[in-house]
Amino acid sequence: MAALAASYEKVGTVLVAQGKLPGALKAYQADMTIADRLAKADPGNASWQRDLAMSHADLADFYAKTGEREKARAALGQGKAIMEAMTKLLPDNAQWKRNLAWFEDQVAAFEK
Repeated sequence: MAALAASYEKVGTVLVAQGKLPGALKAYQADMTIADRLAKADPGNASWQRDLAMSHADLADFYAKTGEREKARAALGQGKAIMEAMTKLLPDNAQWKRNLAWFEDQVAAFEK
């Protein structure tokens, strides 16, 4: 199922590049649905938690591009919260630190 979620994310990215925004949103939402289901099914699976955070990042980027700033901000906040929790569990994980820093930078950009 994780591979299917990743496929939806890639389809969304391609559709955004093609300017097909309604289709892109549907693809990103399908990715989010799967990522959320997996993360809830196994909260201890760090990979699925990170995938869910990255799904929030994809939606945030989409919403920012379409001018839906509040939705973008909310998605960033959700992704950031996941990465904060993951980083607290394993503070030495460099990838998670980078992901958290990215979310923090994006959230800060919205506050300017």
